[in-house]
Amino acid sequence: MSAGQLKAIFTFYRHFYVVPLLINILCCYLYFVDGLLFEVIMIKLVTDVGLRYFIVTLQSGKLFYYYNQHISKRMLWISYFLTDFVLLALSLCLINVLK
Repeated sequence: MSAGQLKAIFTFYRHFYVVPLLINILCCYLYFVDGLLFEVIMIKLVTDVGLRYFIVTLQSGKLFYYYNQHISKRMLWISYFLTDFVLLALSLCLINVLK
């Protein structure tokens, strides 16, 4: 993977980070209050899949930029989900430290 492709992947996440960030904050709050890890991960997974559906259906014209950068659909979404789950994992680890 080239540096240009990596930059394009992070640009993709930067364009759509607001809703996942709000969901991360909600999941962190629920984990802090209840401490139920499985439910928090399932909420995150379901909302990310729903968000992917809305991005593909409503913003499909903007995705051609990334496809023209030779980033496959699979690579784009895998990197999106991995980045999102890494941020959630780091947030939950910080909450464990605070507890």
